[in-house]
Amino acid sequence: MADATSDSKVSREIDRVRVIQIDAEIQALEEKIRLLSMERLPHQQRLDALRYPVLTLPNEIVSEIFVQFLPPYPLCPPHAGLFSPTTLTQICRKWRWIAETTPRLWRAISLPRPSMRGHADGEQVHALESWVRRSARCPLSIQMSSGPLLAWQWSRNIGGLLLHRDRWEHLELDFLGHSYRSLDLAKLIGAPMPLLRTLSLKAPQDITADPVVFRDVPLLRSVTANNLTCPADFLPWAQLTSLTLCRATTFLRILSETVNLRELELIVPCAGVRLDDIKLPHLETLLVAHSYYHIPSDPVTRYLDALTLPKLHTLQIPEVFLGAEPIEALTSFISKSGCKLQKVVILENGSLSEESYREAFPMISVFSCFDYIDEKSHSDLGSW
Repeated sequence: MADATSDSKVSREIDRVRVIQIDAEIQALEEKIRLLSMERLPHQQRLDALRYPVLTLPNEIVSEIFVQFLPPYPLCPPHAGLFSPTTLTQICRKWRWIAETTPRLWRAISLPRPSMRGHADGEQVHALESWVRRSARCPLSIQMSSGPLLAWQWSRNIGGLLLHRDRWEHLELDFLGHSYRSLDLAKLIGAPMPLLRTLSLKAPQDITADPVVFRDVPLLRSVTANNLTCPADFLPWAQLTSLTLCRATTFLRILSETVNLRELELIVPCAGVRLDDIKLPHLETLLVAHSYYHIPSDPVTRYLDALTLPKLHTLQIPEVFLGAEPIEALTSFISKSGCKLQKVVILENGSLSEESYREAFPMISVFSCFDYIDEKSHSDLGSW
């Protein structure tokens, strides 16, 4: 028993000594920390006094830099990745705040074709609502694409956007066949759009639009239409200054109503269309091409024969549209219109050289000929 008591006393003494040693080490470490903190202070003060140069810029300048980072309006940026405004929210807290409070970053909205995966709808709706909210009261550029999805699902995705039609400034509608037929087009466009300036409508071939019209669009000036067959009062033709028609044969019959056009681009079939005599007193630029998939097999001249364009200064046209005698056809057109052409581009020329054209028309300052027109060139002309 005595030995056990002795061992217990020794153990307690050892623990007491160890605690004293640990306390001493803690005090030494605390003193070292205090000294290091004192040494650190001036270094930290100097660091705090330094700021990255980019962070010294006023918020207004940073905001403008952000806007220039995006594709030029009204082009729509991608939803994520490079050239997307969402990228600017992922750099630092300050830049995130600036990006989210710069409405011009969020004013161009592209809606991707809806996925067949229903669970993705909620994410798309949330992202759309976020962009619209951040755009504040800015006019909007809207690009919509319908896909192989039920109409009610597609409408659900864009429902919130329809509430802001009074801010739509540029609108592009790209429809696919069966989804187009199932959509309520009247619900989509049958409401006032007081800020709308440009409109692009793309549809599959031989699709007929619902009996609706664009009403209350006083600022609409530029229209691109592809394949649509529409009623005569579908658009306020008289107020347009720029028009692109791609394989829209029925639209050709309303050209006489587009009396204020300055620019006209026609991508047309080469058979089965007859035009009445049409005078466009203000037209300055005319671009004509045949449909990429309907290359003519025989000369076609009726389009120029039907047009009188006294103010025309720029003409682009495939040689086949000038018929068997291109120089005579072009001379007749210029004489009939009384125009003073300054630039002429002949596409797919084969029968005559560029020198022959220049000799026949020395008064035209710019005269160019191209042997062929590829698919990319058609795309540049507006053919989708």
